[in-house]
Amino acid sequence: LAAERILGKAYHLAYTVGQEDLWVGVRKDFGVFRDCADSVLCTKLEGDGVYGECNASPRVAAIVVQVHDGREFVLVNAHTTAGMTEANQACRAKQIEQIFLDAGDGEPLARGAVNLVLGDMNSDPFLFAGADSSASTWNEYVGPGKAFQYISTDSPNGPATHATSMRLDHVVSD
Repeated sequence: LAAERILGKAYHLAYTVGQEDLWVGVRKDFGVFRDCADSVLCTKLEGDGVYGECNASPRVAAIVVQVHDGREFVLVNAHTTAGMTEANQACRAKQIEQIFLDAGDGEPLARGAVNLVLGDMNSDPFLFAGADSSASTWNEYVGPGKAFQYISTDSPNGPATHATSMRLDHVVSD
C-alpha cells in the first residue's frame, strides 16, 4: 500500500469506501479507528455521497478515532469536487453541508462530541469568499464566532497549500 509505505507501520490506516486514494492514518501509539481496531487496514471510513450529479462515490467521509486514554473524536476526511463552474461549486457546497449540517441521515458527518475535519476543500475560503458558493458555505460553519475554528491558518495571508498560492487544504475542529 502506498499509504503504508509513506506513513510506515506505526500508523493505523483507513481509506474512504469507493475512493481508495483518500487515506487517513492515526499513530498506533496514540489510538486506533474504533470500529476496526484489530485490522491492519480499515475500510470503515464511510460517507453518504452526493452521487450522480457530482461523483460516483463519497468525497467526504468520517470515522471514529479511539484514543488509548478512552477519549474519542470523529475524524472527517474531505477531498471535495474540484473546479470553478457553478455545478462544481454547487457540488462542493453540498459536500461541505454533509460535513457540518446533514450527511443524508439528518446528522452531520462531524457528529461527535469532538470533531476534527481535514482535507482538500478545493476552494480558498479567504480568496473566494462571496465569489464561490462553496467558500461561502464553508465560511458559514468555520471561523471566528462559528462552531469550528481553524487549526491550520485562519489568516487570508497565511501560507499557501497549493502551487497557485491558494489555501485549499484545511484542518478545523470544534
